[in-house]
Amino acid sequence: MLKLPSSAQSYSLSIQSSSVRQALELIAADVGLTYDVHDDGVAIKVAETSQSSPSSRGPYAVKISIPSKDNTFSYDLLIREDELPPEFMEHSHEIKERAIKSLMEELAPDPKIRSGGEKK
Repeated sequence: MLKLPSSAQSYSLSIQSSSVRQALELIAADVGLTYDVHDDGVAIKVAETSQSSPSSRGPYAVKISIPSKDNTFSYDLLIREDELPPEFMEHSHEIKERAIKSLMEELAPDPKIRSGGEKK
């Protein structure tokens, strides 16, 4: 029996207007699994360390959604970290840090809570 790391024992995913294959790609990239689609189902297994399998590469960093002409669905382009220039990743990390700081200030306005100190 296959034992996954504790971080992969359960997984929450919420996506809209995406295919099952796109959901599997997101999960596979995030937890290090691969999958094979067969006529009677999907086989999921631990990824090999080889870079030959697309799902064993780094995680997705960008999702570009392009709406259809009639806005009934969208095309999603998923771009992995290794497909982007290093400058983009540095800039995206800065944006994430600012967003997290802002979120912490909004959700925990007391500086003692934000810093991890005890509230008296």
